Amino acid sequence: MNNRKKILEKYFNPKVASFILKHIIENNVLLKFTPIRISKRGDYRPPQNGNPHIITLNIDYNRHRMLITWIHEYAHLLNWNENKNSVKSHGIEWKEKFRFVLLDAMSLNLFPPDIDKELYFQFLNKETFTGQANTALEKALHKYDDIKSLILNDLPQGSKFKLKNNMIFTKGKKLRKRYECTEQNTQRKYTVHGFAEVELIPER
Repeated sequence: MNNRKKILEKYFNPKVASFILKHIIENNVLLKFTPIRISKRGDYRPPQNGNPHIITLNIDYNRHRMLITWIHEYAHLLNWNENKNSVKSHGIEWKEKFRFVLLDAMSLNLFPPDIDKELYFQFLNKETFTGQANTALEKALHKYDDIKSLILNDLPQGSKFKLKNNMIFTKGKKLRKRYECTEQNTQRKYTVHGFAEVELIPER
């Protein structure tokens, strides 16, 4: 238990680490920290072939965003425990579990007040719940990035940039909160979130 707590405290403050560890112990979760992935910030895999529940989290420069991702994936675990594959992955049942765990975290004051405010509007207000972070919440989270960096929203269309995983893209047209970007080597199209941290590659 102490080793798991020490690992969690590499990424979270002690209070948040204790909150997450409680859930890990209650449901026998294997939590893995991974490098940044373009398409997702975390994922959940149910038990199979003798393995426990598995949750992965991207190693992010923002511990509050990592906690929200943990809550998102842990809600999938609770939903699977209760409903297995008989309901939609982000349906009503998952939303109920997400709200339950998020409200628990907020009652323990695990988030700053400005993030609390946006979390309530985005996730606890049933009229505005979408299951995805909105622009106001992303802006509030961005203020707490450990490293103040350039984000994709800051770049003009046509700019070349590099993500944390060292993949290089050209920024394309905006698609709501994401941009259609072309990967340099394969010319494959990806959608990249506007708040993704990037490194601008100067024109030669």
